[in-house]
Amino acid sequence: MSSFDPNFCFPVPDILENGRLKLESWNPEAHSTTFVEKITPHPELFNWLPFGPFNSRETFDPWFNGRILSQKSEVAFAVFDKTREVDGNSEFAGMIGLLNASEANLSAEMGFLIILPAFHRTHVASNAVGLLLQYCLDTPNSVSNNETGLGLRRVYWSANTLNSRSIALAQRLGLKLEGVLRWDRVLPADRAQFGRKEALRQGDPRADQPGRDTGRLAICWDDWVEGGAERALQVMQRVS
Repeated sequence: MSSFDPNFCFPVPDILENGRLKLESWNPEAHSTTFVEKITPHPELFNWLPFGPFNSRETFDPWFNGRILSQKSEVAFAVFDKTREVDGNSEFAGMIGLLNASEANLSAEMGFLIILPAFHRTHVASNAVGLLLQYCLDTPNSVSNNETGLGLRRVYWSANTLNSRSIALAQRLGLKLEGVLRWDRVLPADRAQFGRKEALRQGDPRADQPGRDTGRLAICWDDWVEGGAERALQVMQRVS
């Protein structure tokens, strides 16, 4: 367990890793400055997200503390690519996490996925997602001998239906599209190009802010034991 308390409802290992990638439980003092420095030149990373962009610890820390650290249902991990090194250490590649985790229902949503542009179209995103799926869906006594497995029954993923790359990534890892939540969210006015295009009705209280349809995908414990775990592993082992 980490010396920094992530305040998550489930046990959080210090590290989740395989031969190509490492996830470290997010410690603001160890990870937040690097994250802000790396993402500041790339505000486009937040085009599909309901938060950010951030250009300083002064803007990032209040969001992280309020959205993740103060909520027992949320946790974040720092992503490191073990195939690349900087000063002898694996290179920082982004963030991933879980939200809306429920002890009562043995479920969690995957999110906070931000991969730096230098690692796009590589093994990084698929391995980051795959490691979290193993953490969530394996049991401590599973055939993978994953002692950190939580044994959850359901892991789900929410994506703007216009974000085809996000949906495709989830489907590659074995998540199934369960449905579309129409007009699920109100987007900021400056992200109108990522929302529904039709005009809103007269009198809408946020007429300058477009709506978003959300695709809901999920993978459940029975999917996982009936071939899902092997499929995820195969995707993680691909060259790119």
